[in-house]
Formats: sequence, C-alpha cells, structure tokens
Amino acid sequence: MAEEVHTPFIPQGRDAETQNSVGNFISKHSVALLLPDEFGPGRVRPIASGSLVKFDDRRFILTATHVWAALRGSQVVYCSAIAGIPHAKGLQTASLTPYSLDDNVKEEPEPFCADLTLLELHPTDYRLMETRLSFFQLEREGTGPIGDHVIVGCPGVLARADPTQINTLSCELRAVFTETVVDEAVHDGLDFHKSVPYPDSNSPIDKYWGFSGGGLWSVYYYPQRPGDGRYEVFLIGVNFFQTDGEIRSLGRKAIKKLIQDVRGAASRQAPSQHK
Repeated sequence: MAEEVHTPFIPQGRDAETQNSVGNFISKHSVALLLPDEFGPGRVRPIASGSLVKFDDRRFILTATHVWAALRGSQVVYCSAIAGIPHAKGLQTASLTPYSLDDNVKEEPEPFCADLTLLELHPTDYRLMETRLSFFQLEREGTGPIGDHVIVGCPGVLARADPTQINTLSCELRAVFTETVVDEAVHDGLDFHKSVPYPDSNSPIDKYWGFSGGGLWSVYYYPQRPGDGRYEVFLIGVNFFQTDGEIRSLGRKAIKKLIQDVRGAASRQAPSQHK
C-alpha cells in the first residue's frame, strides 16, 4: 500500500490558499506508478509518475515511454494518488494498451528523444479510478499570459517505510512550482521544454528522480472570479529527463502528435472496438 500526501511548495509572494488549491487540483489528475517488490515496504516500490487524461471518450495514463519500458515486464502496475487514504489500485499490464511516439526509447532516456506514451485503460479500471480521481481533457488549451508553471511527480527521495503503519510505503505526490520554463528546442517536429524549480532551502527534494512521466502544467489566474474560478490549469508537457536542478519535458506539439497517432490506429481497427 502507498499513501500520497499533496504538499506543493508555495513561491514567495503568492497567495497560499490559491496555490494550495492549484496543487491539489492538479494532483487529482496525477498518479504515482509503482511495481510489486516482495522486500519493499508495503511490498511495492515507486517507479515514476503519470497524468490521467481523456479524449474521444477514452481514458489514458499519459507518461514517458521509458517509464512504460520499466513497467511492462511486470504482470501488475500499481497506481496511488489519494492524499491521506492508504490505497493501491492494481492494473493488469495486459489490460493496458500502449501508444508510443517511439517504441525504441530505452529505460535511460536521452535529453532529446520521443519519450512519450499513452496507456489506454480498460473501462473496468478507469471507472473504478473515477470514483476517486479525475481524467483531464487532454485537448484543452489555455490562451493569454501564463501565471505559473507546475511540475508534478512522486519524488523517490521521499518514499519511505511508514513509521506508524506496518507494511505501508509512504510517498508523496508533489506539485512543484517552477521559476522558469524555457522553450528549449524542436526536434523532428517535437517540442521540448526545460523547467527550473524555485530554489527552496527547506525542501527535502534534492533530486527529481520519480518525476519522470509526470505532467508539466500551466496556470492562469483570474483573481476577480470567486472560488475555484480564480484559476485554470492546462497540461502542456510530460517530464522525461531530469538532473538535480532541472527537468526536461516534451510539449504540446509532441502530445498532439501522439493523439493523432492514437486516432490513426483507431481508424485502422474495427469500428466496434472503441465505443
């Protein structure tokens, strides 16, 4: 079992209530991905992260291809993402249908590679997940000036045996606000971004292992609106390569290309397979 705790870092000068709301909202569309481990706390170990997305009335986990390469050898993959509720949702690997930009991406990615995969979920699995989580409309896009960027993932450095609950792995799904996001390059029609998190001397995260496959989100603020209308968020990228101080992500061009590939595959299948 794994327990997720959402504790986003709030940049100095930001409204803490709104920022916490942003982090928690994004986290409802995010999952930690874990594999069975007979000798690990809770008999699992964290591997990476993913985002829950939907389009064409289909449901997916959007992640990095090298993450899928690490997961697919197991019969089961666990997803965990509910703050304060110990739980694990096991997905049979055979029930996941993968769509990748490049099937040849290795488990150790390079800074510029087509490291993006959609894992289509079986209706039985996503209906159960929707009782606790939400699938983000992947084709939604924002307009106007962006107020903030946020990366989301399950940091491996925070995964530990829970001291209060036997046979429980405690891990945290973190929303981290970034200081800068640079449109780094376009390779073979795919866009790449480089994110640098805000420096935080109090943060326990000194390495970003575990953020692979998690989302890069844009945040738009509307302070004149009431309640949750004060902001809107949009998924603009997927983290796939990280060092101690920066995270690289594939961007919207890459995501749109993968959506096109999925639709192209569907058009070649029998019409009865996707209803």
